[in-house]
Amino acid sequence: MLKFFRKYNKFILAFGAAFLMIAFLIEPTLSIFMRGPEDQPVGRVEGQRLTEGDRQSAAVELDVLERVHPVVGMLARDLAENDPLKWLLMKHDARRLGLTASDAEVQNLLETFGLYEDELRQASARMGTSTGFVQQSLRSWLTLEQYRDLILGRTHVNPLERLQAMAFAMQAQELGDWQLMMQVEQMLADAFGHHRLSEPLIRHMLRDLQTTVSGEVAIVDARRYLDETDEPTDEEMQSLFEQYRDVPPGQGEPYGFGYRIPPRVKLEYLAIPIDRVREQVEIDEVDMLSYYEENEDEFRNDAEDIEAGEPEIQPYEQVRSRIQQTLRDQQADQLANRIVRAAQAMLVQHARQLQQHAGYRVVPDDYQPPSLREMADQIEQQFNVRPERYDDFADEWVPVHELEALPGIGRATLAGRDDISFRRYVHSAWELEPADDDPLVGMGLQAMLPSQPLERGDGSRFLFRLTEAQPSHAPESLETVADRVRQDAHLRKAYEQHLLPAMEQWLSDAREQGLESLAEAEGLMLETIRPTPRRAPDRQGRLSVPDVPGVGRSEALISGMFDIAERVSEGGRMAVSEADEADRLGVAEVDSRLSMVIYRVDRYQPVTEGQYREMVASPRVKSWVSQMMLSGDGDAMASLSNEAVRARVNFVPSEREARDDDAPAREPQRRPGQI
Repeated sequence: MLKFFRKYNKFILAFGAAFLMIAFLIEPTLSIFMRGPEDQPVGRVEGQRLTEGDRQSAAVELDVLERVHPVVGMLARDLAENDPLKWLLMKHDARRLGLTASDAEVQNLLETFGLYEDELRQASARMGTSTGFVQQSLRSWLTLEQYRDLILGRTHVNPLERLQAMAFAMQAQELGDWQLMMQVEQMLADAFGHHRLSEPLIRHMLRDLQTTVSGEVAIVDARRYLDETDEPTDEEMQSLFEQYRDVPPGQGEPYGFGYRIPPRVKLEYLAIPIDRVREQVEIDEVDMLSYYEENEDEFRNDAEDIEAGEPEIQPYEQVRSRIQQTLRDQQADQLANRIVRAAQAMLVQHARQLQQHAGYRVVPDDYQPPSLREMADQIEQQFNVRPERYDDFADEWVPVHELEALPGIGRATLAGRDDISFRRYVHSAWELEPADDDPLVGMGLQAMLPSQPLERGDGSRFLFRLTEAQPSHAPESLETVADRVRQDAHLRKAYEQHLLPAMEQWLSDAREQGLESLAEAEGLMLETIRPTPRRAPDRQGRLSVPDVPGVGRSEALISGMFDIAERVSEGGRMAVSEADEADRLGVAEVDSRLSMVIYRVDRYQPVTEGQYREMVASPRVKSWVSQMMLSGDGDAMASLSNEAVRARVNFVPSEREARDDDAPAREPQRRPGQI
């Protein structure tokens, strides 16, 4: 369904199709907010003092916009994240970028809402504010809509067109007309602008990619508290099972729990080791001489050896052993191929009695194919080579993703198809419900019937037979996965009841003793964090939180390290190492590992203007920005976050604000050339 409807559903339900509707309340607006010491400082922006009165004025603007038009208020509060201070800082950043809205644009918007001169005066009086303040509020919104588009790298769209598109979408939602909603999707996409590259977006992304922190972490696992944690009750286990029964392992939020059973098989297979085949190969002298005569170029000396007096063609006696090995390998390969094809033919012949349907055999429940022991005996009698038999897994479930660990066959590929692995081939089995467009479906792999021959890099051949196969499915009952659920439930209790409440004490001990001393005394594992950015490309080229050794991907850890680095370095003006260790320590929970980390920041390396200029022209950077925007604005929206806006305008909170927000109290002064 449309992203718009998912994001704004609660607003749509509240406001319905109220386009161009004025929603004034009788209670005066200004009386709600204009209280308290207005001159109390909240911070500075490039030397300019911001007060509590400024913030209250921004709060009133948001309220006025909501009363003038509910959809305008919705968009404004969404952009400000309901934070008047962020609204105020964005207005400052927009002025710095030269953005504004004209009187004509404001007047056009008012008239569209039906607020002509008399109506505007009456409405302003009901809200307890002035007509000028209403006009100022609408000017702010028009300006910040331009700002939103600029920062996110979108083409700017007239806000009235945006409102109209949203009104149509609301009407479609109210009518429950999903077909109409799908038709409105393109209109909404156009109304919110098409993506384009913008300098603020690129700078934000390059800061994430190139600014790095490094240090050390000590890992504290919840298992440390298991002995002092009560065993989970039956009710707790059942609740956890129900919550994650249909979630794949490792994917449940936030702890990675998941009990959905992955695709799995039972199988047995024959291996024809190439070494055993090679022992049966005898090479005639006549064949070796013929090979020598037919492949003289293979034994020709190079020019330097000939000039040094060597013969043009190496003598037969000199290359005889090499020829013998080559012919032995060739004939062993041919013999191994005949053996595995013969074994396959024996099994296929037995299955010919089964009827066919839709490309597969109809296998009755009582069907009994020849045993592998019988097959091995027949092959040995015919070729004097005894295959190795692996039937230990015929009654044991093996997850398909673990097939590569099976001895011998695990790393094999389809004979003649190095691009099709054993695991990939098994995935195409009929019982595992492969996709209709899977190119391997035509091979007809199914349980109880022989596979196509496989080959390993050394020349060994394999033939397997699935005895049973199950697609991924949720377990029928708790008993199926009771041991895993019990372990997870117990560990979660240890994490939530003991480890998380002890985090601040661990941090206090680290500040008192030092990180290394604490780790040694408590037997904690220490990991070195090499220079790490906020974001890094993953295997698919998408930007994501970097993987920290021993920790994994932790937004809390990376964000915490950068917050400390920027604070103690005064925004990069001084070296992090000059600060006391206690000031460079922090703690973060790692839900996905049911652990926490105590971290120390040792170095902070911001991006310089020189690095920015060098990278901004890179096609790779443009590709990353495009992928970021096309993936749904996930990382692009970060450039509009409170943190990003504060960084762009160099906001320095007052001492009181710093205590409230846990933000730096000193003004960060950037080094020359730093972005």
